[in-house]
Amino acid sequence: MSAVVSRCGTVPVNGTELYYEVRGQGTPVLCVSGGFGDGAAWEAVADLLADEHRVISYDRRGHSRSPRPADWTSTSMDEQAADAAGLLAALETGPAVVYAHSLGGGIGLTLALRRPELVRLVLLHEPFLPSLLADPAGASAPTRAVVGPFVAAGDLRGGADALLRLLQADAYEDLPAEQRERLLGNAGTLFGVDSRDLGELTVPVTDPAVPLWILRGEHSPDFLTVGAHALAGALDREPWTLPGAHVPHLTHPAAVADTIRRAVREADRSAAAQG
Repeated sequence: MSAVVSRCGTVPVNGTELYYEVRGQGTPVLCVSGGFGDGAAWEAVADLLADEHRVISYDRRGHSRSPRPADWTSTSMDEQAADAAGLLAALETGPAVVYAHSLGGGIGLTLALRRPELVRLVLLHEPFLPSLLADPAGASAPTRAVVGPFVAAGDLRGGADALLRLLQADAYEDLPAEQRERLLGNAGTLFGVDSRDLGELTVPVTDPAVPLWILRGEHSPDFLTVGAHALAGALDREPWTLPGAHVPHLTHPAAVADTIRRAVREADRSAAAQG
């Protein structure tokens, strides 16, 4: 049985309106989506965590049920992290566990670096961080090859569909029709704003002031795991491997939920030892 949504709606945050959903009670967990930015992707994970965590998912600005602000044509990691920080503040959560995926990984990392008082620990699954790569053009070549012809022809919806099939190959056909339609409707934001402006995050070669886990999918292709390995190398650590590929929160939600629980336990033990 799906956990009951205990609270949902939109809140004014950082000059925009963000749609959010809250499930469960306990230690807050904020889930940050990647490209397309639909909070519905986290429902299965939230259901598994709801017995001891208050799971917050949201649609990033200009995506799905979060309306696109008037005259909004550019964004940044700082703006997106400020949105996440504003949502946590509006919901009065206190410090939250942050699980961030793909393009959202840069947002989660920026939030941890800029606002560590709002973050208890951060888990980044295959973060999209081209500024860390020796050959970012090469790493993005598989994506450009699939999406480029659609975008060049002005078929943004076709490009979005092709990108979804590439990134969510093991989950795409199982997406509910309503959710898939919302994701395809985000094509204008994805290609007009996100993919243009969120690719240049410069990551300091230092850990944030909170515990950090770097995650990768066991079966993800190299072009999707390269960011995780680059960040892990920069911070001298090994990435943690999850089953599945790029979207384990859709295909292996129990593994994602278990990893979040483990990270929280380890952070609690570390804090107790230091205290």
